[in-house]
Amino acid sequence: MNRLLTAVARPLARGSFRLSQALIRHLPRAGSARSRLPNGRELVLESDGDDPWTSQLFWQGWAGFYEPEVLPLFYALARRSRAILDVGASVGIYALVAAHANPEAEVVAFEPSAAFERLQRNIVANGLGNVLAVRLAAGAEDGQAQLFSGAETVAAMASSSLSRAHVVSEDGALAVNTVGVVAVDTFVREHGIAHVDLVKIDTERTEPDVVVGMRETISRDRPSIVCEVLDRERGRALEELLRPFDYRWYHLTWMGPLERDEIAPSPTQACQNYLFTTLEPAEMVVLRSSV
Repeated sequence: MNRLLTAVARPLARGSFRLSQALIRHLPRAGSARSRLPNGRELVLESDGDDPWTSQLFWQGWAGFYEPEVLPLFYALARRSRAILDVGASVGIYALVAAHANPEAEVVAFEPSAAFERLQRNIVANGLGNVLAVRLAAGAEDGQAQLFSGAETVAAMASSSLSRAHVVSEDGALAVNTVGVVAVDTFVREHGIAHVDLVKIDTERTEPDVVVGMRETISRDRPSIVCEVLDRERGRALEELLRPFDYRWYHLTWMGPLERDEIAPSPTQACQNYLFTTLEPAEMVVLRSSV
């Protein structure tokens, strides 16, 4: 009976946002969820029923399950990239999509929190040999820092941050752990990465620090950067860091990438990501048409 219900409900859920959200709430997915990517490869997420993304992938499919205004564009960029860095990888959604989009690419996923174990599990479940998982935070310089997190669930671990101000705990209790920090420039040099084409940064308000630590790589390679922007202060900092390298900024919205004069956060909780790129406008048109 459950299999019959699932077989009927999944196609309906992928055409109805409200139905999919109801199913995600009432029928959370534990175990594996799978969905075909545009190139025919299969994206797999593993769960113990403790994260929302596996249920979303199961009921909505890859194109709609997580940041749908960003992930298909990221997939298109990954297809043309030689080396891809996922900074703040959490359980690995962006790293996994990148590695499937381009099996020849070198993908590095940085994640300092306890979500690292789920990241490793997902890499194995996807049978990916081109993803290196690194249990380090990325920052302005090499060293150590305190990582703050709230509840001990995989979903909460995704909001861990080196910024104490970002983490809010419902019961007031915070977990504080000392983690290693590496500048991306150091990692790129030490691992002999010849050319970085694509970077995703989602570090819960420390994104400018990550960019400070990768200025050599930016100067050398001019990678496209998908980056979360949560407040105007950090938007201004990113503008100052990237403007000397002739970057443009595109707000990634449900209407598509919209070029902006400034890096300003979305007024809502949705559409919080930007694309920073040196691609010419004509190249952006071609890229958008491939999504």
